[in-house]
Amino acid sequence: MAHNIKTISFVIVFVFGILILLLISANNWENSPKINGVSFVASRDSISEKHIQPVLNINANYAAIMPFGFIRNKDNPEIIYNTGRQWFGESRPGAKQYIEELHKHRVKVMMKPHIWMRGEFTGHMKMDSEDLWKQLEQSYSEFILDFAELAQETNVDIWTRRYFKRSRRGAETIN
Repeated sequence: MAHNIKTISFVIVFVFGILILLLISANNWENSPKINGVSFVASRDSISEKHIQPVLNINANYAAIMPFGFIRNKDNPEIIYNTGRQWFGESRPGAKQYIEELHKHRVKVMMKPHIWMRGEFTGHMKMDSEDLWKQLEQSYSEFILDFAELAQETNVDIWTRRYFKRSRRGAETIN
């Protein structure tokens, strides 16, 4: 009987403790700032207050900046970026200018560099040889580290990137 009372007491204290922890964490979650964000689509030119005012008008406190790199095709997996042929906002100098301008207006920034490949979803990329995989990995490392450096330099609030895992079916995208 004494053993049952101890067990019941332990269960009651344990359940009560879990409930208190849940209430504390729920309270902390409610008090954390809500991310009310928008995707800030790149343009051909630099941005100014007139481009940011619509973001402020809808009470957005975050904007996603998405610089781009391009792959011609799976047989040539070099990532091409920061060229004169792409829009300013998709390049490193453009992303930097966008971030600085958004920060001036107290809009926080999430950066998510993207890769685009003609005619194929990058998550389905499949290299035909080990050499092509190595070229892609080297090029992607340079691309992503360049933008990681920019994110650090400009104090980006959230940094995210795609992860690729090799498989026989191709590159599996893990977000």
